[in-house]
Amino acid sequence: MVEADGSASLDKSMTLEKTLGVVRSHAWLIGLCVVIVAGSAYGFSQLQERKYTASVKLLFRSPGLDQQAAGVPATTTRDPQRDTATNVTLVKLGGVAEKTAQAVGGRTTAQGILDRVEVTSEGATDIATVKATAEDPTQAAQIGNAFTEQFIANRRKIDQSRVLAARELVVRQIAELVPRERSGVFGQSLAERSESLRILASLQTGNAELVERARAPSSASSPQVLRNTVLGALLGLLLGVGVAFLNARLDRRIREPDDLSGVFGLPLLGLVPESRAYSSAVPFSLNGSRNGNGNGNGNGKHSGGGSLPAHEEEAFRMLRAHLRYFNVDRDVRTVLVTSAASGEGKSTVTRYLAQAAAMMGTRTLLIEADLRRPSLAGRLGVDRGSGLVDVLIGATTAAAAVAPVEVATGVNGSTRTAQLDVLLVGAIPPNPAELIESHAMEELMTWAADHYELVLIDTPPLTVVSDAIPLLRKVDGVVIVSRLGESTQDAAEQMRDRLKSLGAPMLGVVGNAYSERKQDGYGYGYAQEGAAR
Repeated sequence: MVEADGSASLDKSMTLEKTLGVVRSHAWLIGLCVVIVAGSAYGFSQLQERKYTASVKLLFRSPGLDQQAAGVPATTTRDPQRDTATNVTLVKLGGVAEKTAQAVGGRTTAQGILDRVEVTSEGATDIATVKATAEDPTQAAQIGNAFTEQFIANRRKIDQSRVLAARELVVRQIAELVPRERSGVFGQSLAERSESLRILASLQTGNAELVERARAPSSASSPQVLRNTVLGALLGLLLGVGVAFLNARLDRRIREPDDLSGVFGLPLLGLVPESRAYSSAVPFSLNGSRNGNGNGNGNGKHSGGGSLPAHEEEAFRMLRAHLRYFNVDRDVRTVLVTSAASGEGKSTVTRYLAQAAAMMGTRTLLIEADLRRPSLAGRLGVDRGSGLVDVLIGATTAAAAVAPVEVATGVNGSTRTAQLDVLLVGAIPPNPAELIESHAMEELMTWAADHYELVLIDTPPLTVVSDAIPLLRKVDGVVIVSRLGESTQDAAEQMRDRLKSLGAPMLGVVGNAYSERKQDGYGYGYAQEGAAR
């Protein structure tokens, strides 16, 4: 149960790391979207016409106050909130807008007033807010005050008319009474009611009171430039993140070491950091001079191992150490190094892995089996004389064709050297595939395994040409080099399926051109330009 929880936590951590990786790699795109959308929102807001909103506070009173003052029995409301909602609706009904338009003057119409006025209630109170909007702050306040005053006057007039109509009925009843009845109890009651209704009519206020008049606003209510810009920035951020993840989804390139390991279904043997040193390292001479013409140093050995900076060398030492673990259950002496496509850095990785093994005291032979595009002679500063092709056609022996190369490394400011044996291609043959598949190549592999502790074979890209296929079952292990950020999942899957179908003894994958700013994932944390090619 604990292991399951730990695995789930690790999966969540890796998912978060990948998510942050997508955001970091597309930071420029996300920033561009934020700037464009926020800038567009700002520009559009600046082009909009300024509008100002003035507010008026309106209090709705209970009609019972006027009735009690006039001596008329008060009627109780059934639902105060319902009455308030009804009053808010009534504000925009009737001829209030038309009368407001007349009071304001100009070309303002009743519909124009209704379009500019908004009435809302403030929670569960009897107070309503009348908001009037106009292009001029003074006009906004004028419309708000005029609209509210016209509403109160209209309500007062309607209420007075209703009370006076009721009093008119009472007066008619009194007029129909004979003198004796007028002086009686009933007549006196009607007279008192008539007087109360007269007083009530004079007390009518429309049950509404203007409690706070509108003032000309000092700032525009729209457009809200700051708000629109912030919302634009948030929208741009969401858009940028969405586009980034869509691009990451559609981008078939392998960018993360975990993705590389997952596509091949193999362990990650090591990560080769980005560095200019791989291309700038030139042959190193024992007397301290740089040597690029491939001449020997006087003792029959070539000096072809230009030293790397310490952190680059450490990457290859770690790779060599990981390969040693495979010797626990089986003897891994011959290792084929290949890639899915050209330019992934397999030749450079093979060269410096062989150099690291030699510096660690391992008898190492580097065989250049890429008969179509050999490159190690120039990199190692070795003359292209007799080589692998001569051995395979029987023109010379393997022992005679092997060239000893002195490789160097810097340790505490001093230089330490070791011997690395290399078997270069020699002359480029017209039939590379036939030579690699020959019986002579098989005999050479047997000889190399008998004389060396580690044999590294640099081969052509497996999905480009088929030269390396005959060697897959003649070696103890296969290492795949893939350049992060350039290798595609499609090419990797094609290579994986081919290797599985051929029964190749795969050891693992090496991620080339790895760059990480934080030393929290794999312990290197290099972020230099250039990479092994």
